[in-house]
Amino acid sequence: MQIQKIHLSCLCCFFLLFSFISSAHSAAVPALINYQGQITDTDSNPVTGTKKLTINIYNAVSGGTLLWGPQVFPTVPVINGYFNVILGVCRSETFC
Repeated sequence: MQIQKIHLSCLCCFFLLFSFISSAHSAAVPALINYQGQITDTDSNPVTGTKKLTINIYNAVSGGTLLWGPQVFPTVPVINGYFNVILGVCRSETFC
């Protein structure tokens, strides 16, 4: 009886581990990432209007190395300080 419990526990652990590995393996890096942000002026007031945004990603807040970018968005609507862009290369305007 004790051997059956150990065997069943090992079998459950195996299936759990297998399902974790297979789900981690099948997860791919997305080609496009939705990015939302907020823009304020020097007095911390939200900005409104159409703005040109350049997005870069660094490995540190200050003095870091550029990891990705630049991606330039020439006309981004900003409403009450909030904006939304899609980062990555769009293959079709239909999906972006």
